[in-house]
Amino acid sequence: MKMRNKFHRIQGCKGCGLKEHSHGQIIGIGKVPAQILFLGEGPNKADDSLGEPFTGRERKILIEIIARASEMGNVYVPSFYLSNIVMCRTWNNDPADKEYDRFIPPQKQEVLACMPNVMELVSIVKPQFVVFVGKTAESYYKKEFPGSVRITHPAIHIIYGGKSSPTFLLDSRKLSEMFRMIK
Repeated sequence: MKMRNKFHRIQGCKGCGLKEHSHGQIIGIGKVPAQILFLGEGPNKADDSLGEPFTGRERKILIEIIARASEMGNVYVPSFYLSNIVMCRTWNNDPADKEYDRFIPPQKQEVLACMPNVMELVSIVKPQFVVFVGKTAESYYKKEFPGSVRITHPAIHIIYGGKSSPTFLLDSRKLSEMFRMIK
C-alpha cells in the first residue's frame, strides 16, 4: 500500500473548519512505521506554508535534542515521526485584534474534532512510545498514551537560548532514557 493511501481517512477530514483557513492538513513527516511519535500542538504559519510540522528553528532544536539524547545514552537515534494533535493551522482570524494572524493554541473542540485523525495516525505509525512536545498535547492525550513523556516545546527553547535553555539538557535526558527502552 502506498504511503498516500495509508492517510486517506485523515485527508478526508471535515471535523472542525480549521482546514478551510489553512493551506491544508499537515499530517506529519518521518518514518512509517516509527519507534517514536512526537506530538505537538498544531502547525504554525511557517508549517502551514511549507506543509510540514516543526519547520525552521523549531525543527532544528528538536533534532538537536534528539541527537543529544542519543549521545547521552550512547544509543542510536530511533526512527520517529513528527505530527501534531491538530493537523490544520490554528490562528487568530480577528483583524481587529493586534495579534491577528498569529498562532494560538488549539481550542478544545478543535482538538476533539481531530482526535480520530490522531488515533488513525497512531494506528498507521505504530509507535512504541509517544513524546508530547509541549503541555497542550500532553493535557489532551496523557491517558491515551501511558508511559509517554513530555518535553518542552522547541519554541520555548528558542525563547530561552536554544541549546542554552535551562530545559534543553533535561529534555535530552528524558529522551535518552526512553531511547534505552526501545527494542
